[in-house]
Amino acid sequence: MKYSKLSTLILGLIIFGCNPTERKIPTTSKEKSVEETSDKGSMQDKLAEDKVASISKVIDLFKLNDIEKISNIIRFPLCRQYPIPSIKDKKEFTKRFNEVFDKILIEKIANSKIEQWTEIGWRGIMLDDGVLWMANSDGIITAVNYQFINLCCECALFR
Repeated sequence: MKYSKLSTLILGLIIFGCNPTERKIPTTSKEKSVEETSDKGSMQDKLAEDKVASISKVIDLFKLNDIEKISNIIRFPLCRQYPIPSIKDKKEFTKRFNEVFDKILIEKIANSKIEQWTEIGWRGIMLDDGVLWMANSDGIITAVNYQFINLCCECALFR
């Protein structure tokens, strides 16, 4: 009995003493914390010139709708959402281009503004909320997180 009370007390101290929600990270000054919060709010304002040039190149290629040149800025394999198989190379990409980029997505990219593109650290640069991702500096498209529904005869059952 004597040891159980002591064990309960120690266990309680450990559990309540290690509560991470009550920890506060000390800052060296108020100015530093203000700078950190202002930097987070203006990430897109901080895009370097080379990244803006890469984004402009992607936008221009989609305005021209040049599938061959667009295929040169895609990192393969381009993964697609299951059950659609990944696109392995440029040849397959040119055949399946319309599966990845429909008219709506092409217009969205072609008419996008630099302000719609955001750099997310080491992950790369994304359009809007991650519809399209590209590598940070080289302008290579790494992911397309967009899928459209192609209503064909078979799919009419699901309307």
